[in-house]
Amino acid sequence: MRVVQLTDSHLGADDTAELLGMNTDNSLDLVLDMLQQRSDQFDVILVTGDIALHGAREAYERFQNKLARFEQATLWLAGNHDDSAFMRDVVGFGNEMARSALVAGWQLIMLDSVQPNEVGGSLSQSELNFLRHCLQQQPDLPALVALHHHPMAVGCEWLDEQQISNSEEFLDLVRSHANVKVVCWGHVHQIFDTTSAGVRFMSSPSTCVQFAQNSADFKLDPAAPGVRWMELHADGHVDTEIWRLSGVNLNVDLESTGYAQD
Repeated sequence: MRVVQLTDSHLGADDTAELLGMNTDNSLDLVLDMLQQRSDQFDVILVTGDIALHGAREAYERFQNKLARFEQATLWLAGNHDDSAFMRDVVGFGNEMARSALVAGWQLIMLDSVQPNEVGGSLSQSELNFLRHCLQQQPDLPALVALHHHPMAVGCEWLDEQQISNSEEFLDLVRSHANVKVVCWGHVHQIFDTTSAGVRFMSSPSTCVQFAQNSADFKLDPAAPGVRWMELHADGHVDTEIWRLSGVNLNVDLESTGYAQD
């Protein structure tokens, strides 16, 4: 099974909205054009949160319309900028809002790491219990666990203050189930990829602005928007690549020192 992780599009209430100088509808459209040219190379689109910049219903409607060109299955989860109620209302209760899915010999599990009115993440006991239940129900299938916030430090001091507050509890649970092969997330707007205790931990670039790696304070990276592509093999092995835009000029205020979270 081949998965494209698409994350942190930050769409505004209308298609003129910008984040730090970048028109986020335009950058997402360019990323989706790139994906359409490679549509025979993936089977699932995994959306890991912050679809909207300020949780506007119109953002989810446009996002859904933009993805309508693809025949692939699509899985959504919310980020700290999202309004989950609007998102559920727009998407409905079909396959696109599934909390878990069995696809091509893998189990895909979607966790909610959002805390109301907080930028940082946490996993409630009900989320941890849901994860445990899914893993126990399918012990022989390799599992990919997706969430919005990062469960371990990525090396940026300002971002690592926002990682999952009970990350050790989550990691202990993951490491106690040998069927977990991949944990992936959004939120950090940058690439991260490491293996620990046989589990691949990864983040994806954003479809809009990128955050500089290994920075103490908020800092942008001029790298182009992109996605993470993953090939999930039946034996639990994972191949992955980063696909980025090329040959386009997108405005971004590289001198910015931050942006509003609400």
